[in-house]
Amino acid sequence: MERIQKHSGGRRPGVEGLQASQLHRYAKAALISILFGELVTMGALLLFSLLLCRLEVPPAAADCMAVIAASMGALTAGYTCGRLLKEKGLLLGFICGGILLVIMLLFSVGFQQSAPVAALCVKTGIILLCAGFGGVLGVNRRKRIKC
Repeated sequence: MERIQKHSGGRRPGVEGLQASQLHRYAKAALISILFGELVTMGALLLFSLLLCRLEVPPAAADCMAVIAASMGALTAGYTCGRLLKEKGLLLGFICGGILLVIMLLFSVGFQQSAPVAALCVKTGIILLCAGFGGVLGVNRRKRIKC
């Protein structure tokens, strides 16, 4: 009887440790995913900058190429996070996309004085949608069938 009364507060022993390990697992997967997403973004930006230098592309296309590169990185980050955790792909994809967006906004504030609010809202929506879609794809990807 004493044992039941001792733990009858609604808590089970070890639940706090389980939540901490779950949070650690999510943070580790998000960090790895964001790293991959940023690497893909940098690689795409590098390729697009080479394309801008070699071909006669109008400078207005640079902004569009930057959005495409950022969405490729967000898709990769969401996909990687979904593949690593195999759960909650949309939510974790949105979280990875939001973190990538904050990183990109911090860098853009340093290099650019002001940006139109409408363009910023469109970029935010595209990046978050790509990251969420990548998370869903990562969770729902089937494992390879070995013959």
